[in-house]
Amino acid sequence: MLTAEKPQKSWHTLVFNTSKNLTDLISDFLLNIGAVSISLEDAKSQALFEMTPNQQLLWDQVQLTAYFEEAANLNEICQKLKEVMDNPQLVIKTNTFCDEDWLAKVKSLFKPKNYGKLWVYPSWEKPEAEKNPVIYIDPGQAFGTGSHQTTSLCLDWLAKQSLEKKSLLDFGCGSGILGIAALKLGCKTTNFVDNDPLALTITQENCQRNEIQIPASIMQPNELPQTTYDIVIANILAQTLITLSQQLTDHVKPGGTLVLSGILTEQVEAIDQTFLDHFSARNIIQNDEWVLWSATKSK
Repeated sequence: MLTAEKPQKSWHTLVFNTSKNLTDLISDFLLNIGAVSISLEDAKSQALFEMTPNQQLLWDQVQLTAYFEEAANLNEICQKLKEVMDNPQLVIKTNTFCDEDWLAKVKSLFKPKNYGKLWVYPSWEKPEAEKNPVIYIDPGQAFGTGSHQTTSLCLDWLAKQSLEKKSLLDFGCGSGILGIAALKLGCKTTNFVDNDPLALTITQENCQRNEIQIPASIMQPNELPQTTYDIVIANILAQTLITLSQQLTDHVKPGGTLVLSGILTEQVEAIDQTFLDHFSARNIIQNDEWVLWSATKSK
């Protein structure tokens, strides 16, 4: 018996730019007239790196995308929107698209990446031939899949080191990708530290996914024992690195290495001023506007 295929559902989008001061008002208006979802993006490539707790996490100019069901009258909605914004010349881009396998589309965006002798794969892909070492990390809620420059810089650095018999502290571990990479590359032991319980849970899951058998501890910063490591690596924003400078310094063995990422080129001087009283042989590696900073602790 033949059955008719279920027709694909269509959706409409309206895309336009507005100021951050109007974003809440316009979003509420669109939701009230039938929008099923609103998304916000940067309209002018304005970076938001260091945020204080009370700041609104929005750019000065926002690209707003509103999603409507198939039956929505786009012409009528656009006219009402121009009236509410008091802008008859407002440029509104419209688009119509059909349902599709969004999971498959997301998966298609994440491909294996190579960092020297290290490979990072999403869990749904397997190497055609044996590639060692391989890390399996899926995109998720905790920071660190290897795609961002700050993480790539750290993975490249780790892949070039001789890590046998070394101990490592992954401070601000996110997904755990750096500590897992270190263990896969021969590190003797790794401790993972993050103040976000979700990150610790995801790190635990990623350790299990990667069959980590080597001693590894996953903990909050206040649970970290007063011990030192051959390598302390921290991929966090610069201001946080400066705030944590004493704690990071204290956990590096004399003669050990501190590796810092999440630093913009214009922030290197502040990092130098904070850390170089206790470290020497400072080295910088740059990827676009991001920098990896490493140095050796004085004996």
